[in-house]
Amino acid sequence: MDITAIAFAATGLLIVFMWAIILLNWRIGVWTLLAYATTSGLVVVAAYPVGLSSLALVSRDILIIAPLYVSLFVFGGRQPYYRIPWHVSAACGLFALIVIIGMGNPGVPNFLVALIGAKVWLGYMPLLFVGAVFIKTERQLLSMLRLVLGVAWIAWVLGLAQYIGALTIGFETTMTFMFGEYGKLATGNFTCFDFGAPFCRIPGSFQFNTQYGVFCLFMVFPLSMLLSLETSRTGRGVALLGFAVNIVAGFTSGARGNLILIPAAIMLIYFFRFRLKGGVQVALGLVVAGGVVFNLIGINADEAYGTVGTLGANYGEDVVVGGLADAIAAGGAIGRGTGTNTGPARHAFDSAAEAYAEDGYNIENFLAKTVAELGLIGLVALFILVGVLTAHLLKGQLSCRQPRFKDCAATITTLVVFAIATSVKGYALETEPLNFYFYLFIGFGFAIPHIDRATVPNESPAQESRNLPMVVRGRYAPRFVPRSEGRNPYR
Repeated sequence: MDITAIAFAATGLLIVFMWAIILLNWRIGVWTLLAYATTSGLVVVAAYPVGLSSLALVSRDILIIAPLYVSLFVFGGRQPYYRIPWHVSAACGLFALIVIIGMGNPGVPNFLVALIGAKVWLGYMPLLFVGAVFIKTERQLLSMLRLVLGVAWIAWVLGLAQYIGALTIGFETTMTFMFGEYGKLATGNFTCFDFGAPFCRIPGSFQFNTQYGVFCLFMVFPLSMLLSLETSRTGRGVALLGFAVNIVAGFTSGARGNLILIPAAIMLIYFFRFRLKGGVQVALGLVVAGGVVFNLIGINADEAYGTVGTLGANYGEDVVVGGLADAIAAGGAIGRGTGTNTGPARHAFDSAAEAYAEDGYNIENFLAKTVAELGLIGLVALFILVGVLTAHLLKGQLSCRQPRFKDCAATITTLVVFAIATSVKGYALETEPLNFYFYLFIGFGFAIPHIDRATVPNESPAQESRNLPMVVRGRYAPRFVPRSEGRNPYR
């Protein structure tokens, strides 16, 4: 029996095992999903020599996501789905309907293209409902954030080791040693930029460098939440260390946009927490600190930041404005169809559609991609969805009574706004692991106000209902503190 057959047999056993344990308890699926977040790329790298890299690319979906959905939505019984307002469910349904209708668009080359496109658009949206019912107590929220921090170290350690290797023994040598033949694919053909010292496209523990850069950018949000919740000196120290390491990893990831976007994300978090002055100070401090560190390791900080500024201006003209104009011209009112501008779907284009594919799927602007595939109708539906999500998250944030929960909720509101605002360049919302983190954390955002009300000291559910702002009283008030969630676990 050759190694490929052995690998297939082992994979089959693993699938059976994962389905069995997640079907028994859907919560295991959520914990496993979070634990697996930074290691899926290593699975792809390991599977590449035996010809199973395509299967490894969907390992998360097969091993975790699919059984999680079946376990919760089919066998999960009664859950507090009322945490998701009906307006949000309706907006999700409207967008999903447009994506499904787009699968029948005459412009779609074949059904497989449409199927891949629908999976990319909708495959992780149900995690919004999973996240909303998963978090029951403050302790669970804190444990979840600690797990996210814990597994992040896998990516950071590998990423920083790869960067140190690039400075010492050479980037190609380092990546070939770590990733073997896959190193060339993971780094875009060992791409480095010369800013006085190598500034290379680091993949960390992911299968491609873009994912590592997006991961470091995203980690600003859960780490900010963790710092709001940690009360012990040790816990805050570990969280602050993680925050500092994440900034260093993000700045050295080779994702040049992170030099500006990480400080911008922090500043926006402070803005939604209504402490903009502190956010500006922290953001400016990070930019200055980044420049000092760069100069210490030999990178010309002026050249690095100058290049980012020039790229930003060029992208604004060519990708943001130009990409949207091209998409409107190509897609019109109803678009070309689901999947026609989706990167993974390019593998499903047949030979007769190669010219179409070359012309169709290469707009590096998420909003433009929406227009190209789903038309202006789809873009309106996307804005409705984002607007409804932001409004309800903001309402939940304002309803929180305790500062630590208010800050956590504000951070998730910021995540939605920031992700959409930066999606005008690239496909961050389709990039692992942000593609599933995004909806899962939005779900956590809908759970946080309920945890806040369940842990307000010395108040009964009736008193708490009267203390809610007018915008959240009425028919929803009696449900905010169910009997099962009304006890303070720390009393």
